[in-house]
Amino acid sequence: MARENPLVVYSVKNTKVLLDGNLVSYAGPDDVFNEVDGGIILHLIYASPVLKHFNPKKFKSIICDENATVVTKMKIDKFKMLPFSIGASVPTVDVMLYGEPHTTFTD
Repeated sequence: MARENPLVVYSVKNTKVLLDGNLVSYAGPDDVFNEVDGGIILHLIYASPVLKHFNPKKFKSIICDENATVVTKMKIDKFKMLPFSIGASVPTVDVMLYGEPHTTFTD
C-alpha cells in the first residue's frame, strides 16, 4: 500500500526499532519501516513473535551510521494491520502506526 511513496525509508542496517521499550528483532527483509503521511508503516516478518500480542503505545527507532545518529519517536494513537505480502520470498505483515513521528539528528 504505502511502500510506493514513502516520505523516508529506513534500512535494516544499523537500525534498532523499539515498541514500548522492547526491541523488534524480526523486521522485514528490505526495510524496517517507512515514514508516511499520518504515521509510520512497520514491516514485520509474518512469523515474528512481535505480532503475537501486538498492541504498542510507543515507537522509537535509533539509526547509527558513520555520519550521524537519527532518532525517531512517536506516541502511537492507533494501529492497523495491513494484508500480508511476500517480500524477498518471505511473508511479511505491514502495520500502519498512526501518530506524529518526531525525528532528531545528531553528529
